Amino acid sequence: MDDTERIIRLAEKIWSRHRQDTTWGGWVVIGEAHVVGRALAMQAAETNRPIGARYNKAMGVWLAEHGFDTMDGGDRKRLFECMANIQEIERWRNTLTATTRLRFNHPKTVLGRWKAATGHKPKRKPGKSLREICNELDAENHRLKQQLAQLPQENRQLKKENTALKAENARLLKRLCPDDWESRSAA
Repeated sequence: MDDTERIIRLAEKIWSRHRQDTTWGGWVVIGEAHVVGRALAMQAAETNRPIGARYNKAMGVWLAEHGFDTMDGGDRKRLFECMANIQEIERWRNTLTATTRLRFNHPKTVLGRWKAATGHKPKRKPGKSLREICNELDAENHRLKQQLAQLPQENRQLKKENTALKAENARLLKRLCPDDWESRSAA
């Protein structure tokens, strides 16, 4: 039995008794098994990212095969996040008292307390946040409504200017071509 299989078997045993008493160390073993399972599912789905229908199907099969399909999805997500930051989390846990470490034994608690204690923020993807995009769209919508409200007034002004230009053109035409003007006004 290689290390990968050993980790998975150990995690299966820990998971089967997790409702009775799972320590943080037990969650870490379960997390290591999930990291292995994720890699196997990505390989089976022929993808390099843990997303998509093929990956989800392969991961679902792996979870069911090893008895992890009963784990709450939110707990699994937090466990993956813990595993992605395990070294920093372990350093932080080492600063806690033994009593506190025993109390902080679930991924939800550990992740939340670690983030609060360290001010850890997830890495932001490049680009604008949804809030920034919404604020920009709201501002543009407001600007366009203001422009729309001014259109009737601008239209009246343009009509006045057009009437004045027509009158000026007629005056100039009458002065420059009096004969043509007489024939036009007669018609």
